Amino acid sequence: MNYSKDIERSIIEIALDYGFETQSGFAKAFRKAFGYSPTQYAARMEGGQRICLR
Repeated sequence: MNYSKDIERSIIEIALDYGFETQSGFAKAFRKAFGYSPTQYAARMEGGQRICLR
């Protein structure tokens, strides 16, 4: 999955595209996999910050 290309889209759009039924399910899976919430990830990407994903 290439989340970096998806920062212009809403979290629910991304969640549905990746097969999640709810935004909260996607957010939990994202945080577990990467250590950041999707919102935190998007905010850092918008600010030009590099983040370390697990």
